[in-house]
Amino acid sequence: MEPMIPRRRIVGVRLQQGDPVCYFDAGSLSLKVGDWVTVEIEGGVRRGWTVIEPSQVIHADVRSPLSPVLGLVEPEGSRG
Repeated sequence: MEPMIPRRRIVGVRLQQGDPVCYFDAGSLSLKVGDWVTVEIEGGVRRGWTVIEPSQVIHADVRSPLSPVLGLVEPEGSRG
């Protein structure tokens, strides 16, 4: 019997309106559509919002390796 390989929790994030969806490893974070997150991309750390929850991602469509979601953040414009 082959050992079980844990399935990654992949989330779709949009960095700007109209940008393509980028996929990241959500790790242990419980994310839902509309959550704002920080992610690390080639150009540095960026903010974006979740547009595809881990339960909605078709793993066959995702290319590896994936960068992790660094954490949840406040939505843009929510500060005082």
